[in-house]
Amino acid sequence: MISSFKIAFDCPILIDNDANSAAIAESRQGAGQGCSNFLYIQTGDGTGSALVVNGSLYRGSLGLAGEIGHQQVDPLGDICSCGNRGCLNTVINEERLTSVLQVTHGSMSYADLIQGCIDGDPGCRRVISDAAIRIGTVVASSCIAVDPGKIIVGGLLSKSGDIFIEPFRESIQRLLFPSAVTPIEVIASPIPEKNVPLGAALSAIENSKLELAK
Repeated sequence: MISSFKIAFDCPILIDNDANSAAIAESRQGAGQGCSNFLYIQTGDGTGSALVVNGSLYRGSLGLAGEIGHQQVDPLGDICSCGNRGCLNTVINEERLTSVLQVTHGSMSYADLIQGCIDGDPGCRRVISDAAIRIGTVVASSCIAVDPGKIIVGGLLSKSGDIFIEPFRESIQRLLFPSAVTPIEVIASPIPEKNVPLGAALSAIENSKLELAK
């Protein structure tokens, strides 16, 4: 597919995922400016992450670094799209989260859930805070492994503000080393609606410059 596009448009093709693109934008124009080591968490219909190390995006040997949505959280859970059972993405997704409110709220979208949370609906707030704790538990394991200087949260769920951020932060700190001198800073992205397309554009520009320099 990539080769077909390259032939059709006669130009280099760069393909990346949303979390990686968002992390690049955060490092250049968002909450990651001036921080050489941080972990970015993308929340939405599934959960992803990206790790910036010494100012550069770490992709791993196969480009699969940061796929925390495929970490197992329930050994007896639903089958995930990846084929494994009980991945984080099977419990944190639009259908699963909104279905919890089906009886009391009827059919809902993610946008309805977020807006209900902002408007103070107790059911919506409970669903969001529970999701934050579930994601934070997984992120804590990543923090123990890589010790980031900062955690930046973006994506749809982050738009609910402190209703998501506070339980997310607390669940991480609860599972980290109790003797840590300074807790890891957790902040919401200041550009959650544009960091993905912005990061993609910045990556394309930077990649084009590298191609021209060859």
